Amino acid sequence: MLVDDCFPEDLNLRERTDAESFLFQLSTLNRLSNLCSLNLEYTEISDEGLDTISQTATNLTKLNLNACQRVSDNGIVSMSQRISTLVDLSLYWNVKITDHGVDEICRANTQLKYLKLSGCKRLTDDSSISVARSCTAIEMLDMTRCPKISDRGIIQISSQLPNLHTLLLYASSGFGDQGVSSIFSSLTRLEILDLCGTGQLTDNVSPLASIP
Repeated sequence: MLVDDCFPEDLNLRERTDAESFLFQLSTLNRLSNLCSLNLEYTEISDEGLDTISQTATNLTKLNLNACQRVSDNGIVSMSQRISTLVDLSLYWNVKITDHGVDEICRANTQLKYLKLSGCKRLTDDSSISVARSCTAIEMLDMTRCPKISDRGIIQISSQLPNLHTLLLYASSGFGDQGVSSIFSSLTRLEILDLCGTGQLTDNVSPLASIP
């Protein structure tokens, strides 16, 4: 891919094997300053790569790091120290990221509206608390296959994220009736809710009876 003088605001490098080297080149040439949307899904971007990107791409509003298995908390924390403009962040299937990384990204990007953490299996209730505390504008939250999220985390989400219209909790089996009851009693703007595979629900919770 050649670098020209008219660089777009949206850059899709999905599955590009040379994504990191290309971004290094762009950063060196200071061609990332106007970048708003970056898709790195299924690339080999590393913590070092994220650090380099964040030095010049400080206006990013949308970032897709789905299945970027070389990215850890180190890269997320480094990025969070420079980028505070994210509205849409995808971290699907990243098994290295922990509560610490989520806390840092949320503290830095309080205007987040769309956050996808599906498959980040190391996350606990602390991540739910970080999201609820720092990102009260969240409208869409995906915590699919996050089995360590318990009722405590779900209650925090329900009580502090009034703008949620989509909540995806498929196969997040760590919570039960108490968490689900809080969802239906507090999230009045909710339009889409996925509870398939939660496992711990009983007949004691009746969400339909709580819908306004």
